[in-house]
Amino acid sequence: MKKIFATLVILAAASVWSAQADNNLPFIKFGVKAGIVSDQTKVDGGTLGTLFEDANTGYQFGGVVRVSVPLLPIYVQPEILYTTTKFGKESTTASVSHIDVPVLVGAGIGIGTTAKVRVNAGPVFNVNSSSKLEIGGASIEDSSVFDKSMGWTAGAGIDLFGFTIDFRYNGQFKDSEGEFVGATSAVKTKNMSISVGYLF
Repeated sequence: MKKIFATLVILAAASVWSAQADNNLPFIKFGVKAGIVSDQTKVDGGTLGTLFEDANTGYQFGGVVRVSVPLLPIYVQPEILYTTTKFGKESTTASVSHIDVPVLVGAGIGIGTTAKVRVNAGPVFNVNSSSKLEIGGASIEDSSVFDKSMGWTAGAGIDLFGFTIDFRYNGQFKDSEGEFVGATSAVKTKNMSISVGYLF
């Protein structure tokens, strides 16, 4: 239900942004994006050892607003992204979903008349997280183990005919701490992502 609700919210927001784009606002563009995520989350489970240390692939999608600074090659780009990843192996797995709000500051250089190369970076605010653990056949819902603190993102991209391609590296300013099956745990979260979007 949470996934369906998040999907509806993002689609509704994208529709509103698309409609607003028809106003031809000179320095504001609205868009949508989707991509894949290579997650490298590790859980230091204390006496349980290190868990979930293998990289796993997930996906993300969401909406974008890009506000360009007049007369300068600088822009501010807030986004809202729904990301979900499943990782682990054998009898210990985790499915984690969260909504992130990155706020990027970037700069771009035009190449010819149709392309632009960009770099950007900024903080990432976590709005909501939910997770499901499968341990030895037992299922644990809404675990707080994977709750995220504020993070950061940095990367590069290219714009071409309204389409955008972005490569990013994402991490946390501070490891998340919690309790995992009765043991004190520390979660180190980092991932790489590649996405394709379109700006209206």
